[in-house]
Amino acid sequence: SGNWSFTPGTPLVNGTVINAVAQDAAGNTSTPQVSTTVDAVAPGQPTIEPSNGTEISGTAEAGARVILSDGSGNPIGQTTADGSGNWSFTPGTPLANGTVINAVAQDPAGNTSGPASVTVDAIAPAAPIVNPSNGVVISGTAEAGAEVILTDGSGNPIGQTTADGSGNWAFT
Repeated sequence: SGNWSFTPGTPLVNGTVINAVAQDAAGNTSTPQVSTTVDAVAPGQPTIEPSNGTEISGTAEAGARVILSDGSGNPIGQTTADGSGNWSFTPGTPLANGTVINAVAQDPAGNTSGPASVTVDAIAPAAPIVNPSNGVVISGTAEAGAEVILTDGSGNPIGQTTADGSGNWAFT
């Protein structure tokens, strides 16, 4: 079927250029010569954005395959990072709240990165509390790390801020 492989006595160093030609039993040699470069370095660890389980996205080495699994190692799916390194995957059914998602990046040479993880958060935060305000500073509490979006009575944007680790927020 024309397949071949060769295992060097010692692994070739990353960046080594490999040239190949085919030569038949009669001594005829192919042209042109084909080259590839050894890639022995794993891609960097991918990133995973926070997810509510309906879409999983992040960044990885451009062109890398991103392999997704749950906290028990069961496959969720895989996708490929685009030329800018962005990737996204939509599961057939949304993942349940609390599901751990692990992601590794694998380059075309088969080198695999270390894992990145995120836990599905499919539950909306409770409504924030807004303290009485004189209009100079608006403050209150919300779920820690939640973005608080402020609008006037007509829905026009006032601003936004993020609740700190204790759930406190303020906007001037």
